Amino acid sequence: MRRRLSALAVVAGVVSATGTAAAEDFCAALAIPEPLDLVCTVEPDGTTVVQSADSPFPTLNRLEVRRLDAAVEDPAAWLRGRMTLDTSGISDTLRGWLTHPDNPLKPEVVEPSLDALEEALGQIEELSKTVCEAPERVGDARWAMRCRFDLTVADGVLRLDLFRTADLPIATEMRAASEQRARQFEALLNGLDPSG
Repeated sequence: MRRRLSALAVVAGVVSATGTAAAEDFCAALAIPEPLDLVCTVEPDGTTVVQSADSPFPTLNRLEVRRLDAAVEDPAAWLRGRMTLDTSGISDTLRGWLTHPDNPLKPEVVEPSLDALEEALGQIEELSKTVCEAPERVGDARWAMRCRFDLTVADGVLRLDLFRTADLPIATEMRAASEQRARQFEALLNGLDPSG
């Protein structure tokens, strides 16, 4: 059970878009209604973040908006790439430590745990193929991909959007641990007008 929750936490942390442009405040463009009790801030890296004012799960319930610093030629491939995780480096590093001459651990004891970890990491790599819908075009200038995580003790929704604008593209990432929060964030995204 812990492994499944860890998978969601890992995915939540790896889909962040890279290559952001200068700071830009999208709070006004998101038009957040007061009754939702959401706060909108701009982080030092230029990412506009919307989250609950008092949520005990801030990393699992978060909407991010940022302008990228380069054009995206293939929006569908770019969105799929946000959910691709290469875990081979983790496994290689751990195996390297295990075979190092200064290693204090007994390989015969640690090896089975390492095998189980590699299997779990392999499942995380395949996660996007089983939980994400195909990226789809939404209107003339927007692409979206929605992923749903149905875990034993928790659920989660991840949605990635890419807006083409006259300037550089805008990327959004929505993470929600409940359907209610997912609907609220998606309503904000659906009303987002990146041009104004």
